[in-house]
Amino acid sequence: MYNFKEHLVERVAPTAGTQKKITQPLDRSAGAALKRSLNLSVDGLDALAWKLEYQYKGIDSKVISQLKAYHKQGVKLQKNIIKAIDTAKN
Repeated sequence: MYNFKEHLVERVAPTAGTQKKITQPLDRSAGAALKRSLNLSVDGLDALAWKLEYQYKGIDSKVISQLKAYHKQGVKLQKNIIKAIDTAKN
């Protein structure tokens, strides 16, 4: 079976022509969509930590602590990104 993820090593920047076609101003709707995506990602870390801690047996507590630390960093990062989105919106 072909595994597509094995071939994804890094993201590729678009060419200048493609960049010109896909670039658009950050409006209210796009900003809201980005914020929602960000919130779902950060909340997902918290939900995963909760599941590993309380729902399943035998999970190493170090891993759970590490995941909680990532969630805490994600919340801080989330605040900064939301400020940047709000500043960039038209």
